[in-house]
Formats: sequence, structure tokens, C-alpha cells
Amino acid sequence: MTKSRIGSGSRLPFAVRFFGASAFCAFLFALSNLGAQTLITGITATASNEQSSPASKTVDWSGMTSTQGDENAQQTNAFTDMWSPANSTSYIQWDFGSQKSVSRMLLWQYNFPGRAIQTAKLEYSVDGTNWIDFSGSAPATWPPTFGIANDHTVVDIPNLGITARYVKLTCLTSQGGPVCGVSEVLFWEDVILIPVVTATSPTYDYPIPATVNFQREGSMVSVTGFDESDLNVTNATVSDFAEGYVPPASPEKATTAHATVIDSSPALAAYPVAKAFDGDVSTTTANRWLPYQSALPDVYLTWQFTNQYRVSEYKLLGQHFNPAQRGPKDFKLQGSNDGVAWTDLDVVTGETGWVLDEWRTYDVDSPGDYTYYKLLVSAAEGVDVYLGFREIELWGVSIPPVNSTYTFNLTPTSDPATITVSIPAGAATVDGNASVPSSTDVEFRKSSPGPPTRASDLLGWWKFDDDTAND
Repeated sequence: MTKSRIGSGSRLPFAVRFFGASAFCAFLFALSNLGAQTLITGITATASNEQSSPASKTVDWSGMTSTQGDENAQQTNAFTDMWSPANSTSYIQWDFGSQKSVSRMLLWQYNFPGRAIQTAKLEYSVDGTNWIDFSGSAPATWPPTFGIANDHTVVDIPNLGITARYVKLTCLTSQGGPVCGVSEVLFWEDVILIPVVTATSPTYDYPIPATVNFQREGSMVSVTGFDESDLNVTNATVSDFAEGYVPPASPEKATTAHATVIDSSPALAAYPVAKAFDGDVSTTTANRWLPYQSALPDVYLTWQFTNQYRVSEYKLLGQHFNPAQRGPKDFKLQGSNDGVAWTDLDVVTGETGWVLDEWRTYDVDSPGDYTYYKLLVSAAEGVDVYLGFREIELWGVSIPPVNSTYTFNLTPTSDPATITVSIPAGAATVDGNASVPSSTDVEFRKSSPGPPTRASDLLGWWKFDDDTAND
């Protein structure tokens, strides 16, 4: 059995209001073990209403002093530098481009008398379809503004600890004015670099293969500074240390832990694209993605993977209603590493005879390592308002970045043995952030109650044939 212990990987469960020098030192020490926070950049913003100025004004630092990311920056009172909707009940949505471990949100209120937010609903989502409310993390009533230049009226929401690609803010009430908007917003993410040590607890066989991979936000990342001297091992010796990736013996099904559906052609609202990649293969009526055939020959969905992925096969599950009219006839699987230039990996034509809730599996003719995948349907088997899918599965292997994975062998020095592999804090870095400590225990025993004898342990050996037939 392998037991992993990751050091300093959880959030501090308290809020600091006031502390003296000794408490301040202790607090900084705790934060240093948590890892760093990094400003999230490249955010895009959209809104349900943009009367006077667009949602993008909340992420372009227009009208702000200092440089972007300065939490003490002051704001102008020009409405053209703020998101200005037409009413006090509009929503604005921010897209990080990929899933992030969001740790903090800092929002500058709309700087005009009566038009700042008084109450709001805050939600986050990983797919843009299913939303989770986190309004309770913010103040119940938000502070007013008075239209004074160089203002710093902010709503600061620290210690969030949410994993999201999207954050949505819906204005519920203003400070009395006819509209309520937002001036600027910043988001930070937790950057905790974790070495994950993996080894199987064997009986008899050794050396024992082991792996270290470095992860940040659940994704493997390239690191610098790590070598064999960073492995602290008890009751075993280390050999064959190398940087490299050992692929799994068989393909794995990609899940929402590997990838997110980031785009698709239009579909019936009650049957969104999220249904096609949620792991649910039940045959209920609601469990379907129904894109419009009117979008042919460009009915598609696009995945973005956290790490490059090598898809070797994919599976399509049809649905129950009019399957012969709604089944895909001609389609292709494409791959890309920038989401712009696409390569055809597998092209299928003439697929007919679809029956209700049918699975079909396709091998990829030209597999490769890609971050983006697209299934593009150019023709349906028949004529209907919709095409229909219950689930679309991609099968393959995740390809970690270079210098993210290290392999080595463990040879126990006693029998039985509890082998401990530990890695100290700071063994590796990425983007200036040092790794936290971790360790793993491996329980080794040749056999019980006693070890069998191996051929390699003998000085010599003989084979005795019981040839009674010739006696």
C-alpha cells in the first residue's frame, strides 16, 4: 500500500484581522508553506448588457493608476472606463481561458453616486453551464462610491479556494441609481507546486519502479533544479534515476479532469454540449446533446486539455429518438496545439444504420500529441432538426511536459522493509515558486512466512525428471 503525505497543501482556516510582530512572523511562515499567489492574466469579459461601455473595461486597466495588478491602485470617475449596463440587474462574466485554482477576487466598485453594486450574486463554473453560488464569500452589502477621482472603493474576497474557468457576477440591487456596474476586477490563483511520489508496494519482486511528477493545480508542469540528490530514501537504495515519461500500458478515457469542452456549434438549450462529455452514459431523455443540423457542415465541439493528449480511439454514443435521422454520417477528428491551425487525425464517411443508443468505436488513423481536439460533423445520416449524442469519449494517454516526470528504482536493504521516499521543500521551482515537501511509504516483503528461493540466489541448479515410463 502506498501512502502519500503532501506538505502544506491546504488553506489556512482563519481570517487575520489584527496581529502583533510575533503573530505576523508565524502568519508569514504559514503562507510561505502554502505557496504563492499569481495574478491571473488574459481574462476576457462578456455581459448581458453593455449600454455605455463594454464588459472588457473591467479587465483592461483603463482609468486605473499604477500598473495592472496593483491592489492599491486608484480609479478614475469616467464611466467610459467602467462596465456600464442599462439597468441594475445585468450580469457580467469573466473567462480565464482554462480552469484555475482561484484564491482571491478584488473588485473596484463603479465610481458614480448611486451606481455601485449594493447586493450581488456571485457564481463560478468549470464549463459555463453548471454554476455554483459563492455569494456567501462576499459582504452581504457592498460599499457605496461618490464619484470622486482617484477612488479606492473595493470589494476584496480572499481565501476563495475554488476551481473555475468562469466567474459570473449578477447585480441584484444598486446603491439607489438606475444602473449598477463594475470598474475593474483582479483575480489571483494559488500556485502550489507539489511533487507526487508514486511506487507500488510489492511482494518479492524488486527493484521497485517509482515515479515523481510535479503538479500545479492538478496538472503536471516542467520544473528546474530537481535531481537524484533531492530524494531522501530510507531502507532502500536508489538507482537508474532519469527524467522521462513512462506511458500507461493501455489507453485511458479522458475525463473532465483532463479536458474541458470550450466551444461548440448551437444546440437546443435544454440539451447542451456539456451532456456529451460528462461521463454520464445513461439513456434518460435529458441526457443528450442535440446540436442543430442547420449548422451542417460545421457541427462541432472542441476540447481543451490541460496537458497534451495522444488520442488513439474515440467512441460515439447515439440517442434514442430518430437515431437514423440524427446519427452522424460524415465526420472527422482534428487536433491542434493553438486552437487555430487544425490537423485531420481521422476522417470517417458513410456511417449509416444508426439504431437507438448505439455505441460506435473508431481508431485514430494519425494520432499525435495535441492540446486541443475537435469533432467536426459535416453530414447527418438523415434529415431532422437535430443531430443527437449521449456521450463522446476520447481515449488515449496524457503527455506530460518535459522535466515534469522523473523515474527511478528502489532496492530494499532489508526484508521486510518500510521504505520512505521524501522530497524536501524547495527541491524544484517553476516560475519562481518552490515546491512543497511530500513523502511516500512503500511496504516491502518478499513473502510470508518465508521467501521463496529465486534461481538467481542459487550457486547452481539441477532439473530432475521423473521418467517412470522408462523404468
